[in-house]
Amino acid sequence: MVESVGVSKPSRNSLANKTSDWVFMSEIYFAPTKKAQATTVQELQQRLAEAGLPCIIEYDSPYTHWLIFERHKSTVYVSTMADHITLATFNLDPRDQVMVLEIVARVMDAIGFSADEGAEYK
Repeated sequence: MVESVGVSKPSRNSLANKTSDWVFMSEIYFAPTKKAQATTVQELQQRLAEAGLPCIIEYDSPYTHWLIFERHKSTVYVSTMADHITLATFNLDPRDQVMVLEIVARVMDAIGFSADEGAEYK
Protein backbone atom coordinates (compact mmCIF):
# COMPACT_ATOMS: atom_id res chain seq x y z
CA MET A 1 0.00 0.00 0.00
CA VAL A 2 1.29 3.46 -0.90
CA GLU A 3 0.09 6.64 0.74
CA SER A 4 1.30 10.18 0.06
CA VAL A 5 1.74 12.42 3.04
CA GLY A 6 2.63 16.12 2.91
CA VAL A 7 5.29 17.05 5.40
CA SER A 8 6.25 20.65 6.02
CA LYS A 9 9.98 20.96 6.42
CA PRO A 10 11.32 24.50 6.51
CA SER A 11 14.85 25.05 5.27
CA ARG A 12 17.18 27.76 6.56
CA ASN A 13 16.40 29.94 3.54
CA SER A 14 12.66 29.48 3.89
CA LEU A 15 12.84 30.35 7.57
CA ALA A 16 14.69 33.52 6.70
CA ASN A 17 12.07 34.35 4.06
CA LYS A 18 9.23 33.18 6.36
CA THR A 19 7.94 30.73 3.74
CA SER A 20 7.68 26.93 3.89
CA ASP A 21 9.33 24.37 1.68
CA TRP A 22 6.94 21.41 1.24
CA VAL A 23 8.20 17.88 0.74
CA PHE A 24 5.74 15.15 -0.25
CA MET A 25 6.76 11.72 0.94
CA SER A 26 5.21 8.42 -0.01
CA GLU A 27 4.68 5.82 2.69
CA ILE A 28 4.86 2.17 1.73
CA TYR A 29 3.79 -0.41 4.30
CA PHE A 30 5.59 -3.76 4.40
CA ALA A 31 3.83 -6.50 6.37
CA PRO A 32 4.89 -10.10 7.05
CA THR A 33 3.70 -12.72 4.58
CA LYS A 34 3.33 -16.42 5.27
CA LYS A 35 7.00 -16.72 4.19
CA ALA A 36 8.25 -14.14 6.72
CA GLN A 37 11.42 -14.90 8.65
CA ALA A 38 11.90 -13.71 12.22
CA THR A 39 14.18 -10.70 11.69
CA THR A 40 15.60 -8.25 14.21
CA VAL A 41 16.15 -4.57 13.50
CA GLN A 42 19.90 -5.18 13.57
CA GLU A 43 19.58 -7.98 10.99
CA LEU A 44 17.53 -5.70 8.73
CA GLN A 45 20.16 -2.98 9.13
CA GLN A 46 22.87 -5.46 8.09
CA ARG A 47 20.89 -6.67 5.05
CA LEU A 48 20.26 -3.09 3.92
CA ALA A 49 23.98 -2.25 4.28
CA GLU A 50 24.94 -5.36 2.29
CA ALA A 51 22.51 -4.23 -0.42
CA GLY A 52 24.19 -0.81 -0.61
CA LEU A 53 22.05 1.23 1.81
CA PRO A 54 24.05 1.66 5.01
CA CYS A 55 21.93 3.08 7.82
CA ILE A 56 21.88 3.72 11.53
CA ILE A 57 19.22 2.60 14.00
CA GLU A 58 17.57 5.34 15.97
CA TYR A 59 15.60 4.27 19.05
CA ASP A 60 12.02 5.60 19.17
CA SER A 61 10.38 3.43 21.83
CA PRO A 62 10.78 -0.12 23.16
CA TYR A 63 8.73 -1.34 20.18
CA THR A 64 9.61 1.10 17.40
CA HIS A 65 12.83 2.19 15.72
CA TRP A 66 13.90 4.32 12.78
CA LEU A 67 16.42 3.17 10.17
CA ILE A 68 18.11 6.34 8.93
CA PHE A 69 20.03 5.97 5.67
CA GLU A 70 23.47 7.54 5.62
CA ARG A 71 23.33 9.17 2.17
CA HIS A 72 19.59 9.48 1.60
CA LYS A 73 16.58 11.32 3.00
CA SER A 74 14.24 8.29 2.96
CA THR A 75 13.71 6.28 6.17
CA VAL A 76 12.23 3.02 7.42
CA TYR A 77 10.12 3.00 10.59
CA VAL A 78 9.83 -0.47 12.11
CA SER A 79 7.54 -1.89 14.76
CA THR A 80 8.75 -4.87 16.77
CA MET A 81 7.49 -7.51 19.14
CA ALA A 82 9.83 -9.80 21.07
CA ASP A 83 12.75 -8.11 19.22
CA HIS A 84 11.43 -9.13 15.77
CA ILE A 85 10.03 -6.82 13.11
CA THR A 86 6.23 -6.96 12.78
CA LEU A 87 5.69 -4.04 10.36
CA ALA A 88 7.91 -1.69 8.38
CA THR A 89 6.89 1.66 6.95
CA PHE A 90 9.17 2.95 4.21
CA ASN A 91 9.08 6.74 3.83
CA LEU A 92 10.29 7.57 0.31
CA ASP A 93 11.59 11.10 0.06
CA PRO A 94 11.12 12.46 -3.49
CA ARG A 95 14.67 13.84 -3.43
CA ASP A 96 15.99 10.26 -3.40
CA GLN A 97 16.37 8.09 -6.46
CA VAL A 98 13.83 5.32 -7.07
CA MET A 99 16.63 2.80 -6.61
CA VAL A 100 16.38 3.40 -2.84
CA LEU A 101 12.81 2.07 -2.93
CA GLU A 102 13.84 -0.81 -5.19
CA ILE A 103 16.61 -1.90 -2.81
CA VAL A 104 14.38 -1.65 0.25
CA ALA A 105 11.64 -3.64 -1.52
CA ARG A 106 14.16 -6.35 -2.51
CA VAL A 107 15.51 -6.64 1.04
CA MET A 108 12.01 -6.73 2.55
CA ASP A 109 10.97 -9.39 0.04
CA ALA A 110 14.03 -11.47 0.99
CA ILE A 111 12.84 -11.59 4.62
CA GLY A 112 9.27 -12.38 3.60
CA PHE A 113 7.67 -8.93 3.94
CA SER A 114 5.56 -7.43 1.18
CA ALA A 115 3.70 -4.25 0.24
CA ASP A 116 1.72 -6.07 -2.45
CA GLU A 117 -2.02 -6.12 -1.86
CA GLY A 118 -2.21 -9.60 -3.36
CA ALA A 119 0.40 -11.18 -1.10
CA GLU A 120 -0.48 -14.01 1.26
CA TYR A 121 -0.20 -12.34 4.63
CA LYS A 122 -0.08 -14.03 8.04
